Amino acid sequence: FFFQAEDGIRDYKVTGVQTCALPIWLGHEEQEILHHGALVHDVGKVGLQVLLLKPGPFTAEERAKFQEHPVTAYNVVRHLKSMAHTLPVVRHHHEHFDGSGYPDGLAGEAIPLVARICAYADVYDALATARPYRAAYAHEDAVEIVRHEASIGHLDPALLPYFETVAAAMQTAAAESSVPDAMTPEAVAPPPTVPSEVS
Repeated sequence: FFFQAEDGIRDYKVTGVQTCALPIWLGHEEQEILHHGALVHDVGKVGLQVLLLKPGPFTAEERAKFQEHPVTAYNVVRHLKSMAHTLPVVRHHHEHFDGSGYPDGLAGEAIPLVARICAYADVYDALATARPYRAAYAHEDAVEIVRHEASIGHLDPALLPYFETVAAAMQTAAAESSVPDAMTPEAVAPPPTVPSEVS
């Protein structure tokens, strides 16, 4: 359930969000939105390779540019009839449950459920994947940071138990697989702090 992206970053969000959807009893249509939305939600990052590969934290100007990517993706995907159903995920996967996210500052259940689920997978993936300026976080440390993000209102706290179930299953699958995975790297980042890229 892994594939190698062109930029060298392993992506397992699709499997994660699909699995996370099942215990919440999403209907078939919503599961399709989640699955397809996970595939295209970051298309707005095309053209941001210089930022994504920067060996250090963003400046304020760079962060503002980076935070445009959900709207950029939305403006691309909304013209694709076959993917129009994914727009709630594409536009809103960086909204925070407390209203402090972007691009629209939605809060609580005003954020579509599929976007709230995708946000969990997106944050975990950002932590468990190596970046040019840091190694991947160990699975346990990444999960702990995700818990922190839920505790401070960035993620829907009601979805945390589902995430923890999925994360445990992913760790078990990774341990049993012969495919190398960022969740069990040879070199991992230091103990949990909350890195800026999760927001």
